[in-house]
Amino acid sequence: MIDFPEARDFAYADINDDPYIITVSPRLKLQKPTRIIAILRHELGHCLLSENPDHSEQEADDIVETLFGHRIYYDSENIQTIIPANWPRPLEIHQ
Repeated sequence: MIDFPEARDFAYADINDDPYIITVSPRLKLQKPTRIIAILRHELGHCLLSENPDHSEQEADDIVETLFGHRIYYDSENIQTIIPANWPRPLEIHQ
């Protein structure tokens, strides 16, 4: 799919216009609920940080950790999860 070129791409937030839009890949529904929750929360973090368009991916994780009280981790495939795993966001993926 053109919008989701990488295997680990399941969603993205478009915060350039109002209203903000979170677009999800059809492949998202095939993921474990723990991934789906983390991915959607991460994208919500981008929306919450829209006033600072230069925010980092880690900042998106951090703001939703504050909001929901649960940390965003990264599993063995470097995909967001709410199950304790790697933290902070691995440096080898987009920052």
